[in-house]
Amino acid sequence: MLTNWTVRIERLALDLMLDQGKRQPVLLSVVLKGRAAANPMAPAACFNRDQLVAWLQDDWSGRPRGPLLENHVNDVLARCFEMDAYIDSAWVGLYEAGPPPRQGLIGIERGIARREYLAQCRLKKGSAQALPERARTAQSLSQIINADSEMLLKKV
Repeated sequence: MLTNWTVRIERLALDLMLDQGKRQPVLLSVVLKGRAAANPMAPAACFNRDQLVAWLQDDWSGRPRGPLLENHVNDVLARCFEMDAYIDSAWVGLYEAGPPPRQGLIGIERGIARREYLAQCRLKKGSAQALPERARTAQSLSQIINADSEMLLKKV
């Protein structure tokens, strides 16, 4: 029997490679929701949270990237959906320390459902040969989401 599960990673401290090879301390939070075995008997029946944390600490944080936190967040969201089929939705928050004297956290957050993620992947593949992504209409995105949903339902 399947049940709803939530995996939460709160304020994971990382040194993220940002502009020009400079490392910057950041905090990362991740919330994953999905359905998995109610009484799992093996790791394969569970969310793969250890693999995600290892990837974040060992691989993701060391890669050089551009200045946009949005791109870093999108990288984490993509990895979440690609590594674990149990995940139905994911939310990521990436925060930098604010400037003194009012320190605090300043960052960006994004949440997305798997079907939206799949639609965006399909849209991204198609946009390389067609119109730029921003020129696509909401109607075409809706059609892609519906087509993906129908395909997933047929597999079940």
